[in-house]
Amino acid sequence: MQFTLVNRIWVSTCLVFAAAIVACPFFSQDASSAQLSSDDRKMLLSLIGDPLTDPTEKQYCTVTIAARSCWGSSGEFETGAWYQPASDMVSARVYFLDNDWISAPKEFKRRDFVDESRSLLEPDADSNDNNDDDDFRHIHRRMSAVSAGSAAGTPGIVRAAWLAKLGHDELAAKTLARARIDEMRSEIAPTNEELIKDLRIELAWRAYADGVHAYMQRADEESLRHISRLNDKYAELAAEFGNGKELFAELNRRKEAQTFGEAAPEKPIGFDHWEKSKQAHWLIGQLDQVDARQYSQPGGVDLASDWRVEAIIAIGDPAIDELIDTLEQDTRLTRSVHFWRDFSRNRTVLSVREAALTAAMSILKVRVFEPVATGDNFTNRGHDKVATTVASLRRYWKKYRDTPFENRMMDVLTNPASDSESLREAAQNLAQMNEQRTLATTVFSDTRRVKPGEIAANPAIKKFTNPTSAEAILAAMDRELLRHDAQNDNDRLKDYERQQIEDIYLQSLVQLGDDRIVTQLRQRCGSANSLRLQCQLIQATFELGDAESLNAFAAEFLNGKIRLSTNDEDDSETTELEGIVRMLGTANTPSADAALAALTLPNHPYFEVAARGIQRARINWVDETGWFVHPYCIALLRRELDDKTPTGTIAMIKGDENYVEKSEEGTTSSNIPDVIADPASRRQQAELRHCDIAGEKLSALVIGLPEFHPLMKDVDQRLDSMRKLLDTKSGSLRRATD
Repeated sequence: MQFTLVNRIWVSTCLVFAAAIVACPFFSQDASSAQLSSDDRKMLLSLIGDPLTDPTEKQYCTVTIAARSCWGSSGEFETGAWYQPASDMVSARVYFLDNDWISAPKEFKRRDFVDESRSLLEPDADSNDNNDDDDFRHIHRRMSAVSAGSAAGTPGIVRAAWLAKLGHDELAAKTLARARIDEMRSEIAPTNEELIKDLRIELAWRAYADGVHAYMQRADEESLRHISRLNDKYAELAAEFGNGKELFAELNRRKEAQTFGEAAPEKPIGFDHWEKSKQAHWLIGQLDQVDARQYSQPGGVDLASDWRVEAIIAIGDPAIDELIDTLEQDTRLTRSVHFWRDFSRNRTVLSVREAALTAAMSILKVRVFEPVATGDNFTNRGHDKVATTVASLRRYWKKYRDTPFENRMMDVLTNPASDSESLREAAQNLAQMNEQRTLATTVFSDTRRVKPGEIAANPAIKKFTNPTSAEAILAAMDRELLRHDAQNDNDRLKDYERQQIEDIYLQSLVQLGDDRIVTQLRQRCGSANSLRLQCQLIQATFELGDAESLNAFAAEFLNGKIRLSTNDEDDSETTELEGIVRMLGTANTPSADAALAALTLPNHPYFEVAARGIQRARINWVDETGWFVHPYCIALLRRELDDKTPTGTIAMIKGDENYVEKSEEGTTSSNIPDVIADPASRRQQAELRHCDIAGEKLSALVIGLPEFHPLMKDVDQRLDSMRKLLDTKSGSLRRATD
């Protein structure tokens, strides 16, 4: 949240995540005395021909070719290649690393391979005496190389092999020595066998990555060239990085169908007037054209956003039978690709089955598959998972195909035999009947949005009696909590799971919007077995339109009568107070505001707990924490502005791009913040004080205060300005409005 000293808008600050980087060793190179041993020479020459291109009787050159990425973007880059003139048998060609070739372009640049190789051994122009800076550059180079595929350039061992083949043993020795250093693991130089193994993996990865990236953009001839090389030369690695064998089969299927590189068809004329089943059949036939992209890392692919999948979901139940058949039998691939990170050696071309499953789950609003990790997807789970998923869907559809959706959900909610996952899903489905939801097969890809048009009362409110939908949801929560508590485990995980149960059902009640349940919720507030549950019940009654319980709680909190837990092991006191602050801070009522104002006074029993919580909370996560949802926090942060005690954290600039913070807890790194982007405005390093951290938070929270960063050169002047503004303008501080 943000606050303002003038009449300005209250907007949520953006989340910025600092990526933790664990540095790996980077070693400087002095290969001036390197000599090529007979074993090394034998090893290098053994690579020529298989897998590497033979450079003899060829001219080294650079050519411009396409550079594609897993994000679906493309450009051009120059890469080294070996030009072979035309002969009676073949036309002129250029060869790349491992005998991959294309017809020679009309224009290319001839280069001196030996001179280029010698120049690459010169000291890195960006290198300096700071080993940490070299660590960061080394990490960046290695990550970028994996992401780039063939655009990463020529590996050192390849260059050394070519030099040896061309008779430049001394230069080959130096290049090989550099390559060994670049491949060091835990300061142990790799053996020749390890270098060869790593080279094959690298070449196989480049073939796979280049093939996948070309396939995404419908450059099918180019893709088949790379994927054929993968399956022919590196067959043992074809499944190492994803589904290379399946992609090879898919490309050949498309080639046989004469659809290579073709644009995806649009809807046929008259499509909108077809029967639903006919529409579904055509759309399912087009699922191999789905080309939804991944937009974050880690992240998922929102297949439901593709217009073909979206149209199938809109058809609804009439599409289910054919979707299940497709899930069972269809082996085609879409044009969509999922990956863990762009700098990791994995890419999965998502199957048509995955798109069909996304559509089926989104229509039924029943999840039969859920990813368990950020890189997980249905395609990678294999045939056994397909079989169990198909069986589950067929059982469900056989039972419920003739039952209205809301009746299906009530049947699940009121069935004592329903499992926990089904109960929670049914509660949420009933509560969200006025929303359009899609269920995804990759992380972070489920979607929710209110249906277009006038917002009407949830139809599930009036449809059911004895029990009502709300009563059924509340009863399901009670059954789940009884099962949970009967486990007799007393650990943090169990408490976390209980909180999840309470959250899901009470949020569902609020979303449902049936205020007739308020009486039952209010009765439970006084008998709740935890302060957390009491607050959740109070929050639910308040959001359903009843402020009685919240006002009573606020009065007790103002007078210091609420008792927090005191388990120092898990800091439950701080956690509980944060929950209370969030509840009161978002209520926007006089009683809640008064209660939080009292919390800023030193005589309040939880003043120190609040001050500690605000001090620890990270300003980049203000949308995730309850400490900053209300202007009360400004008074506590103002006190911190006077505390010049060092925190033990060192902030520093590393290289040209990295801002780093080091403490006993570890090291974090991010891009240099815009506010100190100008080197003239910043210091290179400083030890953070409590007042610095408070100043950074206040600058982000309060519109009208000076911009602030602890590495600014005029940091103390800016802190003084903040103190004066807050001391003289605190009376005009207000929540901004959207």
